[in-house]
Parts: sequence; structure tokens; C-alpha cells
Amino acid sequence: MEKGKKILLAGLLSLFFSVFFLFLFYGSPRNAGAWLHLMERKILDAEFRNIPRSVKADPSIVIVTINDTALRAMEPKYGRWPWPRRVMGEMVEYLRAIGVRAIGIDILYPERNAKDPQGDRFFVDQVHKAGKVVLAADFPENRKPLFPFASLFKASAGIGGVHLSADPDGPTRRYQHLYHSEGKTYPSLALGVAQQLSLQIQPEKIPLLKNGTFNLHWYGPKGAFPYIEADKILEAREEWKSGGPEAGLHEQASEFFKDKVVFIGVTATGLFDLRANPYSPVYPGVEIHATALSNLWHGDFIRRAPPPAVILFVLLIPLLAGLGIVMAQSPLKELLVTALASILATTCGILAFQKSGLWVPIALTQTVLLVNAATLISWNYFTTGREKRFLRNAFARYLTEDVLKELLNHPEGLKLGGENATLTVLFSDIRDFTTLSEKLKPDEVVALLNEYLTAMVDIVFQHQGTLDKFIGDAVMAFWGAPVKTEDHAAKAVRAGLAMLEKVGEIRARWQSQGKPLLKIGIGINTAPITVGNIGSEKCQSYTVIGDGVNLASRLESLNKTYHTELIVSEFTYERIREKAIARTLDEVKVKGKEQSVKIYEVTGWKG
Repeated sequence: MEKGKKILLAGLLSLFFSVFFLFLFYGSPRNAGAWLHLMERKILDAEFRNIPRSVKADPSIVIVTINDTALRAMEPKYGRWPWPRRVMGEMVEYLRAIGVRAIGIDILYPERNAKDPQGDRFFVDQVHKAGKVVLAADFPENRKPLFPFASLFKASAGIGGVHLSADPDGPTRRYQHLYHSEGKTYPSLALGVAQQLSLQIQPEKIPLLKNGTFNLHWYGPKGAFPYIEADKILEAREEWKSGGPEAGLHEQASEFFKDKVVFIGVTATGLFDLRANPYSPVYPGVEIHATALSNLWHGDFIRRAPPPAVILFVLLIPLLAGLGIVMAQSPLKELLVTALASILATTCGILAFQKSGLWVPIALTQTVLLVNAATLISWNYFTTGREKRFLRNAFARYLTEDVLKELLNHPEGLKLGGENATLTVLFSDIRDFTTLSEKLKPDEVVALLNEYLTAMVDIVFQHQGTLDKFIGDAVMAFWGAPVKTEDHAAKAVRAGLAMLEKVGEIRARWQSQGKPLLKIGIGINTAPITVGNIGSEKCQSYTVIGDGVNLASRLESLNKTYHTELIVSEFTYERIREKAIARTLDEVKVKGKEQSVKIYEVTGWKG
């Protein structure tokens, strides 16, 4: 197939697959492209886990954790979880006293504690005094929301939704910015705390998805924020109340917590506030809220690449790869082009994520790229590959391997049906071979002939010629097809001179062995002739025909008349006169030609 048609085919296939998979990704019915989105999420997870980034969690956000260690430490005093409400009030009281900026409590208190009303009142009172405490509220899907009990709600600075939704494959990757219930809108816990910090959160700058969530920009595995165990806070409070020693827990806590933003949450095993995320199947829910606040505070958002950029990316990478594949000259190069395009697509996606938090759909691009590449490689194998196998089978016995490779790499220059072209044809023949063969046994004749013809064919191939055929002991070859060359006349003449030199070596060796005297004659002509696959449907050969071929044969015969070894026509001589050592022989009128032709004997080559 012509190069232009290959390029057109590659472009059309690339366009088709790009449009098809873009439709699946952005607008397919019944969620037919869900598998693509799943792959994109998995790749994004891998990027978070493996790609180093300069984005860091805000160190002023601290998590007070009620973990297994804290529960064991406080169990002798407060019993098993849940602790009395007074304990939470004591933590709020102490955190306010040591100067924290705001507190977010990721624990639900939907009902009063009928068994401990005094504890409830103390908790409510401390929340009211602290002034910047945001309490958790749950907004489960299709169920009634859970708010803090009335007096606690009233005492707080506000509430924040803590309901975290997981993606279909399990992990939590998105954060709900606002919650809507009974005609009212409520902030998330992270947004509620941000409001207490008087942060200017502009909704239009948050890359919200259609469902009101934004993709969390994770800062690392658990522990990206400082964790302080709740029992340490309570011990520090006891020191504060009792006037404990200098440089004790209270003094350390006062220095550490000043101007910090604190989230209080449960991270103990079995207390059901552990979520799956890209880093772990058991990631603390409270750290998810801390992550969301840091995202909001500093604008650390994961932004999806805009559709126009995605469309351009998905169109361009497979298209470039497709063009490279159809231009490649071997299966190995086709695979190399595909691999390089795949690496380019992945690298661009990774760099966009690493440098600017841009989520480029790598899986979508890779899917289009690989499907397109597989189609084109298969097409190459069954079409171009088949053509190359045919050419190799057809020309292996005519051409040297290097010339054959050149032909296979550029088959567009070959017209198998035949074409007219200016070529140079060489005929060589052994002098008096019939007489010579009559003096030898048949097997001796065959052995000598094989030795001679092998040497002559090697020379033809060494000079990038095409072996046409053997005519008895005669060798017929031509230059300039199927691989086109401008200096075909020079190559043919130099091949003829090399033949004469080689025959001299063989003649000397045969004479020393008592074998017959070997002499040859060579005729060379350059002319417009017809070249191509010629023959019947069942038997064809790649050969040349025309008056120019006949003239080369006549010139070879004239060596007997002029007692020479290599005669060229004036048409060949005009192309080599600057390099050849030659003399004018005659102007002859050969059979089949009305006009006479000047002929020359070539005896050497300059340089």
C-alpha cells in the first residue's frame, strides 16, 4: 500500500478509536464507561502512593486521637468507651485554655446522656465558652440526619457534616463540601472549621464535581498530620489544674497547641470510624476531615484536566503512535513506537499530577493507544507483512541481503506489474564453453561451472546488482531495479571489471591444476527497458526485456570479433567517462538496430 494511504488509514483509525472511547468516558449511556473511570481512580491511587510531591499537610492542623492506647490508659478511670461527656468537656476546656484557634469534634452526640446530666451540662458549658467548636452532624443518604442534641447544638459555633461516601470500588476519594437537608444547607466539618478560622473560601475556586464533592488531595499515608493521644491531653490538663512541675506535659502542650487547629476523633480499632483510601483499607476518618481542611485552606486541590485538553491529548498521542507504526519497517520497531507513545502518555500524566495536581486520564489515553496500535500492527502483519513475505520469496534469489532489506523497507518504489525504466544490463559468457565441456566428464563440468557462477553472482551482489538468470554458462544481471539507484551504470561496469579480475584468479588456479583455460566476454548497455514480473500465472520471474537488453547481449558477442573482454555502449560510456579507463573501438550496426552505435572497451577504473 502506498505511503499516503497508510498515513490516511492510521489517521482515520486513530480518530475513530479516540472518539469512541471519549464517548464512553464522557457520555455513554448506562455507565458503559464505568470500567474506564475505575481504571483512572486506580491509577490516581498509585500516583498518590508512588509519586513524590512538594505539597505538604498544614502543620498547624493537629489530630487528638482516641486510639487503642488512649482507651487502655483511661479505662481504669473512665471505664470502657464511650467516655463520660464531662471528659470531652475537659478536653475542650483545656484546649481553649492553651490557645488553640478552633476545634472540630468528629464524634456524634445526637442524644442527651440521661444517666449523667451534669456531664452533659459541663460539656455544653465548655463548648459555649470555647466559642470556636464545630460539632459533627451526620447526613446519611435517604435517612434522617443526626444533629447534636439541642443545647449542645446551640452552644456550638456550628456543625459540620461528617458523612463520607466511598467510590463504587470501596475507597473514599472525594469529600462532600455542603450537605442539604429539609431545605437548609450545612457545611462539611472541614468547611465549618474553616469558617471559624475566617478563611475566605470561594466556592467557585473549588473544583466541585456535579454531586457537590471534590477530589481529596492526599498528603500521604496515616500520620501526615501530627497525632496526639487524648490521654496525654487529659494528663496535661491535670497538671494544669494542680500546678504541676515545670517542663511537664502542660508546658509542652501549651507550647505545641498554641494557635493550632484541632480535630478530635476516634481512631481505635473496632469503633467504626476507619475508612479505605488510596493508602490503606483502615484510614482514620478524622484525618480525612483534616486533609479536606488543609485542601480548602491552601487550595491544594486535585483538578480534573478540562475536557478540551483531554480530547486533544487522547487524539494526539494515539495519532502520533499510529503514524509511527505504519511508517515502521519491522514488528520490533512497531512495538518500540507503541512503547514510547505509552511512556510519553504516562509521563505527561504523572508530571501534570506531580507539578500541578492535575488529574489527566492516563487509562483512557492508554486504552485508545493500545487498541489503535494493536489494530494497526495486526493490519500491518496481514497486509504489509504479507507483501514483504511475498517480496522476500520473490527476490531472495535475485538480490543480495542488503539490497533485499532496502527493497522490503521501501516497497513503494517497486511496481510488480512492470514498468519502463532506464537501467544498465550486463551479459557475461564463457568463451568456447561447449568445446571446453566436451573434454571433461559431466560432473567435472558441473563442478567447474558452479565454482565460476558462484564467484560471478557474488560479484553482482557485492555491487548491488540484480541477478536476472543463468543462460547456460552465461550470466545476465541488471542495475537500477528493483531498488532505484542513479549510478547504476558505474556499478555495472565496476562489477564487470571485478568479474574479469576474479576470472584471472580462477584461470591461474585452474591452469596450475591442469584444468581448461577460462576466458569470458562481457557486454554492458544502459537503455530504457521494461522491468517486472513476467511470465504465466503459474510461473513468473522478475526480469528485463527490450531492445536495450538485446543490445547488451550483442555487445557481449562482439568481444570475439574485437578480441576484447568488456565492451560497453556509448549510452553506458556517457555515464562513466569521467571514471572509466576506456578506448573507442568502433561504430557498429548491430542486428535489430537501424542506427549505428559507438562501442568502447573498458580496461580499468580511476580511483
